[in-house]
Amino acid sequence: MICHRTYINLACCLLIGLLRLSLIIYLTPSLLLLISQFKSATEVYEQAINCPVAGEVGKIWLEYAQFLEERGRPRTAQKVYLRALVGEGNTGPAVKNAEDQTLLWNAFLGMMRTLRKNPSLTLEDLKRAVEQEHSTIGEVGGAV
Repeated sequence: MICHRTYINLACCLLIGLLRLSLIIYLTPSLLLLISQFKSATEVYEQAINCPVAGEVGKIWLEYAQFLEERGRPRTAQKVYLRALVGEGNTGPAVKNAEDQTLLWNAFLGMMRTLRKNPSLTLEDLKRAVEQEHSTIGEVGGAV
């Protein structure tokens, strides 16, 4: 039996997650540019992706990775994509929705094509490389 405190904690987490989600979704890239401190924006994104509710939303992960890439942090953006799509340790992917995974894989592919100056890089090649790099995690999933 779940106690009332558990319900209150769940409700608070859900409310905080929805608030963060709505802030991130409604903040346009131009408004994010006005945020004076990179660290503050990064902290907001980290809180959002670590939230049990908002952390499963692919759009948040995508916006975070694009935010980093636009600010010259492609390696950190790559790590964000990998955390969303593969996970850390044995946790599995943070984003489990197939449509969200497809969105993330395609954006990740576009970034890697640009970084590697290789427009012929395929999604299968990228997934194979990720799987080889993270062989302890198991099969790399997500819809193509």
